[in-house]
Amino acid sequence: MDNRKKGFTLIELLVVIAVISLLASIILVNVNGFMEKVRDTRRKLDLKSLENALEVFYSSSGHYPLGGWYASCWNPSGNWIADSGNYNWSVDIIQQPHDPVDPCSHWPWDGSGTAPSATYAYYSDNGQRYVLVTRLENGSDRATIQYSNTLWFDGTSLYTAHGWYGRAYVVIHP
Repeated sequence: MDNRKKGFTLIELLVVIAVISLLASIILVNVNGFMEKVRDTRRKLDLKSLENALEVFYSSSGHYPLGGWYASCWNPSGNWIADSGNYNWSVDIIQQPHDPVDPCSHWPWDGSGTAPSATYAYYSDNGQRYVLVTRLENGSDRATIQYSNTLWFDGTSLYTAHGWYGRAYVVIHP
């Protein structure tokens, strides 16, 4: 008679657990990288929506909202870009974007995290041009200023001459 019980040995179970753990870790690393790209795409689309709203404003007023840098933590009911001090122009047209991960830890171009809080920023010096900025998670994105050599209004590089954080994604119009 054969008295052996049917089942797996301890070593077989440990090997199966090790293989499953290895596969799970590989999948998680790939999913995290994919999710970073998805969130970065969302940030870029947020800037595109802002561009469209700014064009609507321009077509009705003949200029983009005037003022210096506007950057703020997310406020779903308030406007964050003023036109010469008027914050009421865009309440119905434009809403401040909400960063998918980090709504309020640092300026988009600051790597230290010690500057005032914001993840999106707007600037216009003369009402005929503007800058929109956000920070991307994927540092190797070819659209960030460290790779694209985005130039400021005066033609100097934002990354090398101005020292902006490398993961900044900047839209300069025109």
